[in-house]
Amino acid sequence: MWAHYANSHKGFCIEYDIEKLQDSENYTFDVNRMKIEYKNEPPIIGLDDIYNKDGFLIKMFGTKSKSWEYENEIRLIYSTSKRKEYNPFALKSIYFGLNMDEKHQMQIIEGLANRDIRFYKMQRKAESYKLIPILIHENKLSLIHISEPTRLQLIS
Repeated sequence: MWAHYANSHKGFCIEYDIEKLQDSENYTFDVNRMKIEYKNEPPIIGLDDIYNKDGFLIKMFGTKSKSWEYENEIRLIYSTSKRKEYNPFALKSIYFGLNMDEKHQMQIIEGLANRDIRFYKMQRKAESYKLIPILIHENKLSLIHISEPTRLQLIS
């Protein structure tokens, strides 16, 4: 997926806890969780599909070529196009591409301080085309200690 979606390994991928992500959306948005179906032939959409919302969504947005099956993709399909807020605890990990600039990596790591997030850098496996994630940093949530009734202090 790196070569297709992450600007030739210069970008990053985000890992979410899909249950927390979907639960945070259920309260404010109409969202459909869809596991992608991989087929040898594209789906045929007929008039009957227009009246079958779930079947229509799967055919339109939830079907990909069998050659993409290794992605094991899950999509969240929303009924609205406005900006979405999500449970910040749904964000689990960030995976930096092979060629991502270290300065940009540090900006992301620092921007997500005080949250339980793991950061990985993708590397090529020796004598292989496979990529493997290497843990490079882990941010931790800091607890707040109340030292006085009107003052809060972060513990690092």
